[in-house]
Amino acid sequence: MIANSFLGKLPCEIVLPDDTRAQASAAQHVFDPADERRRFPRQRTRFDAALRYYNTFPALNRKEGMYRVMIRDLSRGGVGFLHGEEMFPGENARLVFPNGAERYLQVKRCRRMGPKCYVIGAEFDEPLQDLTEGRWR
Repeated sequence: MIANSFLGKLPCEIVLPDDTRAQASAAQHVFDPADERRRFPRQRTRFDAALRYYNTFPALNRKEGMYRVMIRDLSRGGVGFLHGEEMFPGENARLVFPNGAERYLQVKRCRRMGPKCYVIGAEFDEPLQDLTEGRWR
């Protein structure tokens, strides 16, 4: 298991814009699971996880190591998270959940919210068995 103390020691370069809390709160009320068209329905959530770049693009000069990211939503097939560094569609990484479960992922989209805040949507290489696989047990 990855303890909170371990996650707390990982570098987190996310700088949330001032209006992020209001946007996140408003988005939470607008989200309607019944209107979801994805293969696996997503669930809004908030927790930290560890990310390590894996087989990234050769032209990118990525620092070795793990980074703390903030998980925003989770489905069996993918994840949405905040990161302090831009990632690009097609880029790969490994995500380690607080309970120690790991999944390789591929970035599908990235949107800049601020100078050091990016919203990233990624797909897992293989689906989670259920959503508890990616959380504390």
